[in-house]
Amino acid sequence: MAEENQSQQQLKANLIRMKQDLDVANERYVKARNELREHIRVDESLKELDDDRVAYRIIGEVLAKQTVKEVRPYVKTTIQQLEQVIAQMEQFLNKRSAEIQEYQAKNQIKM
Repeated sequence: MAEENQSQQQLKANLIRMKQDLDVANERYVKARNELREHIRVDESLKELDDDRVAYRIIGEVLAKQTVKEVRPYVKTTIQQLEQVIAQMEQFLNKRSAEIQEYQAKNQIKM
């Protein structure tokens, strides 16, 4: 009985750890979605500006002075990359959620 109780506690601890990992991944997902929204907003703003107008872009920790024409391709590339990362994160989150539900059902863990 004591061994069964201990193994049930270990199963619960594993489930809690899995859920915490999922929460961390979900926070990163939300952060990436917010970053995508910001880049889309910048892209929309750049569409309204002349190509020769001065624009500033952050490269690492340096603020670079460029033209709208030079900045626009970087913004579009970043948007595409973020969309790909977000799609991968969605697949990962869905897969991990299913694994957690399966683990909980298989081991009959009630929380």
